[in-house]
Amino acid sequence: MVRGAGALAIALTMAGCAGTGGLGGSGNTTSIALQGGAVQATGPDNFCVDRRASRPRDGFALIAPCLMLSGEGEGVPGLALITVQVGDAGTASVAGAEPLFVAFLKTDAGATLLSATGDADAITLRGTRGSGGTVTAFFDDTNPPPIAGTQPTEWRGFLDLSGRLVTVSLRGLADAPLSVSVGDALLRQTLVAMQQANAAETDADS
Repeated sequence: MVRGAGALAIALTMAGCAGTGGLGGSGNTTSIALQGGAVQATGPDNFCVDRRASRPRDGFALIAPCLMLSGEGEGVPGLALITVQVGDAGTASVAGAEPLFVAFLKTDAGATLLSATGDADAITLRGTRGSGGTVTAFFDDTNPPPIAGTQPTEWRGFLDLSGRLVTVSLRGLADAPLSVSVGDALLRQTLVAMQQANAAETDADS
C-alpha cells in the first residue's frame, strides 16, 4: 500500500493537485457543485473531491481517496482517480436509450469517444452494460493516459443528470492497478452516489 500511495501522490501532482498525502489542504470535501450548481459531483465512500484540481465552472471534478488528499479518512478497496465531466444543458442522451448507447460504443465512432486522444485504434473494448439510466464501458487504451501514472485500463460510465450528459471515468495506478472486480464496483458505486446526490434536481426536470 505504501508504494501505491506514493504513486497516487505522483499521479495527483501530475493532475495539478498539491494537497496529496498531507502535502496540503485541510479537511475533506465529499461533493462539489458543477456547472453553476446544475450537478453535484461525488464519489464512493471514503473518496473526496480534490478542490484544487477540479474546475466547477467547466463542469469538471477530480475525486480520489480522502486519505491521500488530506491525510484524513479510512482506507478504500482500491486506489483510484475518478473524473466527472458534466455536459451542457440539453445534452442528456442516456435514459431510455441505453441499448442504442451501448451499440454506439461498439462502433469506431464509439471507440473514438472512449479514447483520451480520439484514436479509435487504441481502444480495446472489453465490456459494456446499459440499464437503469446508466451505460458503462470497460476498455483498454494503448495511448498515454490522460493523467500520468494511471493504468491503461479504464472504467467509464454515462448518465443523465439535470438534463445533461455526465461522464464518469475511473482508472487505477500503473504501479497498483485495479482488478476488474474492484474497478467495476467503484464505478457502480460512483454512479449510484451521483444519482442519489442529484435525485431532487433530476426529478424536478422530468
